[in-house]
Amino acid sequence: MKKTTALLLSLSSLPCLAQTELVPGGDFQLNKPGEPEVTATLAGGFVPWNPPNPPTNLAIAGGGSATYGDNTTGENVDLLGWKKIQGNIDLLNNGVDGTVGCNAFAAWGGDSRIESDPALGTVQAGSVYTITVQVGGPDGGPIGGPLAFHLAADGVPMTPSSQVDVTLPGTGGFQEISRTYDATSIGDHLGKALTIILGVEDANDLGGRVIFDNVSFGVEGAPSQVVLSLAPSKEKGSTFDFSWNSVEGRLYDLVTSSDLSTPAATWPVYDPDGEGGEAPYGNLEGISELLGVPVTESKRFFALIEKVSR
Repeated sequence: MKKTTALLLSLSSLPCLAQTELVPGGDFQLNKPGEPEVTATLAGGFVPWNPPNPPTNLAIAGGGSATYGDNTTGENVDLLGWKKIQGNIDLLNNGVDGTVGCNAFAAWGGDSRIESDPALGTVQAGSVYTITVQVGGPDGGPIGGPLAFHLAADGVPMTPSSQVDVTLPGTGGFQEISRTYDATSIGDHLGKALTIILGVEDANDLGGRVIFDNVSFGVEGAPSQVVLSLAPSKEKGSTFDFSWNSVEGRLYDLVTSSDLSTPAATWPVYDPDGEGGEAPYGNLEGISELLGVPVTESKRFFALIEKVSR
């Protein structure tokens, strides 16, 4: 009878993997009023962001209209994922890919800012946060400023530990800027709600407006002391039971390889059934064991990858 051996590799020295993605509404996708599952494409004109707040049933100006994803048309749209703080904000088709971007400018006095809504999570000890955004100038021209781009705790901007900026007034086209917040930035804000604030600060004018698009948020965490254990299952056949001390707010991938020729961080998630079978053992949350996991090869290595969940 063939003997099956499952071997564990400790990953206690690996950091939690960063999960970076667009924030809700980060591409400024418009929607049909009252129907968040139906997209809206702006056909000409622009959307001045005036009350109400949150931005629902906004009227399209400048002779434009919207074509909705259900093949109807209209003259109003919703924007999900943001709320307006103050100032002058327009939405029009001059984003990175020619679809909608967010235009902020401080004409007629005052600054112009919006804030992500709802919150992206809460400030967690041991985490490092990064926010990025594409910024451009109107009609491909220079980028104005000064920019407002912050990760905030309960609405108050935190001081970044490092940042990447454009040199204002910059050049034509879009450029990516970022802000990173480590323990020195977040230590006094643990448990507070995380949001992103963007726009332009005071001392600006209409010619210095800024276009924002593709707002992303990433979080990377220090590793917790997770211990992965396994034992042969009581079930018949070559199956094993895996268990670990899961940590709240973390996701887990059971990864595998037939040898140790590549780093464990690059191993694929274990999927014994393949396509069409049971789901792979990835993005596991709120559990601390897997029972009856089949292992058919004579020898296979396993490791547990811990990731940060918002």
